[in-house]
Amino acid sequence: MDERINTSYREDIHLFSVLTNNTYYAENSWILKELFAKSLQAKHGQYSAFDIQFEILREIIAAHSARQSYDRWKGRFANYIKKASKNKAPPERIERAQRRLQYMRDCATASKFFLGQLRTIGDGIAWRFLGYDRAVLRLLAEHHYISAPKLGPGLYAEVDECAKLAAQGQPFLLNSITNFLRFGDITVHDRATDTFKLVEVKAGKSQTPRNKRQAEQLALAQEGLHKRFHSVFPDTSITMIKSEKPLLTYAKVLEKAMAEAQQEKECASARVFGDYLSFGVFHTRRIINLSEKDVRQIQEDIIGRCYRICKSKSDVLLPIWCTNIMPALHFARPLAPYTIFPIAPALRFALMTGEFLLSIQLNISGLGRWLGKRGWVTRPISLPAKIPTDQTTQYLPVLGIKRNNNPIGVELPLDIIAMAAMELWMPDSIERTAEAIIDHRPLSSNTAYTVNFPNVGRCAFD
Repeated sequence: MDERINTSYREDIHLFSVLTNNTYYAENSWILKELFAKSLQAKHGQYSAFDIQFEILREIIAAHSARQSYDRWKGRFANYIKKASKNKAPPERIERAQRRLQYMRDCATASKFFLGQLRTIGDGIAWRFLGYDRAVLRLLAEHHYISAPKLGPGLYAEVDECAKLAAQGQPFLLNSITNFLRFGDITVHDRATDTFKLVEVKAGKSQTPRNKRQAEQLALAQEGLHKRFHSVFPDTSITMIKSEKPLLTYAKVLEKAMAEAQQEKECASARVFGDYLSFGVFHTRRIINLSEKDVRQIQEDIIGRCYRICKSKSDVLLPIWCTNIMPALHFARPLAPYTIFPIAPALRFALMTGEFLLSIQLNISGLGRWLGKRGWVTRPISLPAKIPTDQTTQYLPVLGIKRNNNPIGVELPLDIIAMAAMELWMPDSIERTAEAIIDHRPLSSNTAYTVNFPNVGRCAFD
């Protein structure tokens, strides 16, 4: 997706299980539930937009502080084990220290994960604040990871600026409570012009090379907001395109499947959409009470049903099984967060926190056949044996597509196809994406595209 395309299905599930069952996470998960509920209240004007942001900020600072504390204990136990081994201390004492060291490692990782989930709630606020404009949000996320804010003059200056904006009645969003907003410290909405301004708050007046680079990046992002084109890296640019048609998804079908998994004896449910897309959903909180044999049988049955989309041995499937765990562990810039999915709030939270496991498979060849019936000519493109996993935007085309008797076509990249799987797009939405890109002029081979759909209709977010 972004930070880590080549994810491991098994590793992700194991790590997620360890993190969500960790003591630190278990003792603090109620905070996530409370803040998520307040964020929805703020959406409807029933809670202060100012207060919810600073409550999230407070918990982010606390989680970061907890992680630092666990890191210090990790260092202490590691040093003790090293000295104890050198001095030939009793084995049971070393083993006890090793268990404590592992516990501190797990807690440190859990606190970082918890911080990310806090920011996922902030992402929901950001998507609403920016009018569900996926293209703008994708642009503002094209920056390296921003670490948690620290108590000090810089943060105090940001809070003071926010207080001034609130007093003036100007809508704003504190960027540090989100994963998406990575340029500047505050994003301000000018209601008069319906535009957004990125604000960098400085506690001091000194000019450093770092400050100058930040100012240049901020100016570039601000320009991108107006021009809807952003040059992020030397070899890749992002063009933001608007579709006239809304996004269509199977989210409502997912909602029904989750309700079934809550009630059925098997604790699971699956859906298959022709030879294009399938998903299985497991109610993890209930399924762990079953015997190992029963669990294995349920998994085999659900995965078997999902593989029914594969109609031929030559079919090319998406090279990864997509799960709701992936965006929880690896932030993905193109994806809408589960906090705004068009399903019941309780089910959104259950997907975010792992009460349910959602596994999705997409058949690229099946998609090509569906498009072929609609008058398109498609051409599968082979992916490299090993997908790059660096921090830059990867433009990896997987499906060439054009209309019959029309020389102009487009190569749909992996990020769009993976996003379609993760968000359970109907194939119509991929067709609408291709139409929007082809209708855009001029086309460029070294440009990535982000298509923004109007947030209306039965599949609209939130």
